[in-house]
Amino acid sequence: DIDVELFQNEDNRDLIKGIQMFYQSNIDNFKPHMKVSKDIAILIMSIVNNEDFIEIIQEEEGEKIDMCTLTDQIRMAGKQEGRVVLLTKLLKGRFHSLRQEIVIGIENSSLEQLNSLENHFYEITNQEDIIRILNTNK
Repeated sequence: DIDVELFQNEDNRDLIKGIQMFYQSNIDNFKPHMKVSKDIAILIMSIVNNEDFIEIIQEEEGEKIDMCTLTDQIRMAGKQEGRVVLLTKLLKGRFHSLRQEIVIGIENSSLEQLNSLENHFYEITNQEDIIRILNTNK
């Protein structure tokens, strides 16, 4: 509920705006191409407990981070993680359990591998089929 206009310093305003948008589940409302310094982007990600993206921020070239681009990356990672959880749960349900190597393989799958698992889901009759599909799409 902090009024960001109360802050004279641009970095402080950007920090508060960024935190507010995440906590208000309002990441779709980042202003088009809202750019903040790397330090502020790292602070935002640390405060909102999204530390996985700190490495991405540090690898970006330049001194400013486009928050729209960063939030798109966060959304995509969340969608992929959700697909991993769902596929693992469905396959565990089908086979009552999965070998640890298969669970790890699914968790480390690329987008292409996840798509292939989904597309061939009804053709999978045993755990070796899962391994074959994952290995075919490396």
